[in-house]
Amino acid sequence: LSRICNSEDIVIGTPVSGREHPDLDGIVGMFVNTLALRNFPRADLKFIEFLDSVRDKTLQCFDHQNYQFEDLIEDLSPTRDLGRSPIFDVMLAFQNFSSETLTIPDLKLEKYEPSVTKSKFDLTLLANESEGELRLSFNY
Repeated sequence: LSRICNSEDIVIGTPVSGREHPDLDGIVGMFVNTLALRNFPRADLKFIEFLDSVRDKTLQCFDHQNYQFEDLIEDLSPTRDLGRSPIFDVMLAFQNFSSETLTIPDLKLEKYEPSVTKSKFDLTLLANESEGELRLSFNY
């Protein structure tokens, strides 16, 4: 991304579950928040140094995941363009939630795989683990 954008300041959005407190586990509802992961892939860094930096910054962001994305937007007050996300144009979603099969007597249930026809961001990378493999899907 740094090379494509010709920038050493890259921000990537990533969703988090928003269920840090154990009391929220049994509650039905959408608690998702979005983190803005800002990294600086400077040309003088070795790959392993950059990777260490990304890990450290990502863990710091996860430590503060209760800070709502809407509050971040309000605090930063970026110039708004309704056709774009205010802080990032790239989304990375690692879908590591468990997928349980629901069974109801006398009812046949099938998994629904929605087809994505439009990208909400310039680039979205979806990653999930399935059957011991890491599966990646790009949407642009």
